[in-house]
Amino acid sequence: MAKIPQRAFTGGELDPALHERVDVEQFAYGMSLCENFFVRPQGGVYNRAGTQYIGEVKDSTRAARIIPFSFNTEQTYVLEITPSSAPAAADGAIRVIRDGAYLLTGGTGPGRLEVAHDYQESELFSLQYVQTADTMSIAHSAHPPAELRRSSEYSWALSDINFGSDPSMVPAGVTLSAVGTGAGTDSKTYRYVITSTGEDGIESLSCAEAIITTPETSSTAAVEVTWKRIEGAA
Repeated sequence: MAKIPQRAFTGGELDPALHERVDVEQFAYGMSLCENFFVRPQGGVYNRAGTQYIGEVKDSTRAARIIPFSFNTEQTYVLEITPSSAPAAADGAIRVIRDGAYLLTGGTGPGRLEVAHDYQESELFSLQYVQTADTMSIAHSAHPPAELRRSSEYSWALSDINFGSDPSMVPAGVTLSAVGTGAGTDSKTYRYVITSTGEDGIESLSCAEAIITTPETSSTAAVEVTWKRIEGAA
């Protein structure tokens, strides 16, 4: 029996119906079975990574979930999420694991770093999440959308997402004045409200209505609107 070396496995696992199809191009690069291996684009196969025991979860009598958190290629974490004891009881815990160990409070302990939450055991595996940089957004139909933020290695916080605008971005000090010449003879009342847009693209609520009564504006006569500068407005 001749032995033919197979140098690549990019054809992946072949359907049993193709096991005798030597005329199919993928036959030369396929496998009949591929378990606990990953096929790399370069052609080789690698062992599937195993698991390591780091420590017991906070409550081993109940289900827990682990999800990845990757800030960059050097700072990667595993989040251990254990459920709360009752609805609206914020005694569930998110613990953070890095480099094979739990992060400790403040970096030195005495206890493990924990972020409280109120997700129930039945809800853990229905949590949807997406991460960008140091912020992970978490959603569940029974809870307001939340954000888990990592501000430093030992500083993590979970809070509901505020979809409202920032009150400090509402324009203030709005003044109106008639400027220019050649206004019309009819008197008219003009009303203005001002909003601002932050660098994050969120528009503020409007300021209180500003009103001016002046001769009708024209191409050379107008109403000038001024307000106080807002730091951070785009």
